[in-house]
Amino acid sequence: MSSLIASKVDFIYRAKQREDDVLALQDINLEVEDESFVVAIGASGCGKTTLLNMFAGFLNPTSGKIFYGAADKTGGKKKQSATDNGAKEITGPGSDRGVVFQRHALLPWLNVIDNVSFGLKLQGVRKQEREKVSMKYLELVGLEDFVTSNIYELSGGMQQRVGIARSLTSDPSTLLMDEPLGALDALTRENTQELILDIWQKTSKKIFFITHSVEEAIFMATHLIVMSPRPGRITHTFELDFGKRYLKVRDARKIKSLPEFIKVREQILEIIYSDEKNS
Repeated sequence: MSSLIASKVDFIYRAKQREDDVLALQDINLEVEDESFVVAIGASGCGKTTLLNMFAGFLNPTSGKIFYGAADKTGGKKKQSATDNGAKEITGPGSDRGVVFQRHALLPWLNVIDNVSFGLKLQGVRKQEREKVSMKYLELVGLEDFVTSNIYELSGGMQQRVGIARSLTSDPSTLLMDEPLGALDALTRENTQELILDIWQKTSKKIFFITHSVEEAIFMATHLIVMSPRPGRITHTFELDFGKRYLKVRDARKIKSLPEFIKVREQILEIIYSDEKNS
């Protein structure tokens, strides 16, 4: 078991048509531990997606390291530098990290189960085995009755669930979710928040999740990070347990109406508004 770690990371978008380079991220230090649900929030353009893309291996840091740090022999987390022998530097995509995009990015000419099993097909997994694995995750997201449906026949929320199931088929240790609920209507969005928390509980995966919704971030996160306007820096961190409370009581509106939930929401909104005003 290991933590996904960003150590002293900067990222610069090099100028092409622009006159100047853009410093997107500065001095990012973040650890996504096993079974944690880390949510990043901040003003648009603060570098949240850039950080996720580096965790995914789509981008490499301009300076610093993105790596996996191994747990120690007692089962605790071993704080490592990127140069330690137990660290595995991330330099590209891998099956240990599943990505759920803001837009589901499904293949419209394939039906539901063929979309979910597509990655396994590319890996050379036999049809019977990949369909067995795909059905496991379609059942997990509640789409076992739609395996042969065409993608265009599904609602937006159902399409996003197909994308989540697809990301799980390689059994990644980490799910990277780039604002996956942003395009959904309010009711579907709340239902899908609850579904993702269920998946997190049942699979024990670590999740790095991006959102622009403060309420969503507080509801789902075990660890919430607030990022400043460009250059993106982590300015505040919060340890929260509202998602875990929901999983016990199964009443999302009750959790979101708690006085302590509202207090944290107003605190984070004030931080974001103040950062934008002073940027």
